[in-house]
Order: sequence, then C-alpha cells, then structure tokens
Amino acid sequence: MNTKCFIFTVTSKVIRTSESIEELIIYNIYSTVINVGINAFKILINWRVLLETNPKEEMDKLSKNINANCGDNLETRIHKSRNSRLVIINIPKKHHN
Repeated sequence: MNTKCFIFTVTSKVIRTSESIEELIIYNIYSTVINVGINAFKILINWRVLLETNPKEEMDKLSKNINANCGDNLETRIHKSRNSRLVIINIPKKHHN
C-alpha cells in the first residue's frame, strides 16, 4: 500500500537549535488532542525540524496549530510536490524510428 507522505519543515524566527525547536513543538502541540498522527520527526542540520504526515488534512491541521500556539517563535513551510518532466532535445536522426 503506497500512501503519499506530506512533509513540512519548522524553523525558528529567532536563532535556536533544532533540539530547542523540538522541545517547543512537543510541549506546546498536543497531537493526540487534535487527532493528528506524525509519521516522522527528523532533526536537520541547519536548525530545522522536518515533520511528515500522511493525509494532507493532518498536515494542514498541524501546521495551523503550530502557527497558532508558537507563531511568535516558529514558522512552518509546507513542501510542494512538483511534477517534473524530462525533455530531451537535439537527438540525432539515426535514433528516430
């Protein structure tokens, strides 16, 4: 079963470590109260925290809750999936059939 994961990052408006951002999220956001499941909680090197959820609605709920409770300290950035395509140009004529 292949479910699409939705990812967003949480950064600090003030310079903080990733561990302090993690503590702010854990102590101020109660994911069981708002019925949100977090699949992955990863600390990144560049003072960011990456959160991963399954349905898009849970990601929206969680990001709005973080902005409402910790909006003065933290900001969220939702990653958008892009539909990339590969375009090949200048193919020699001998490869055309």
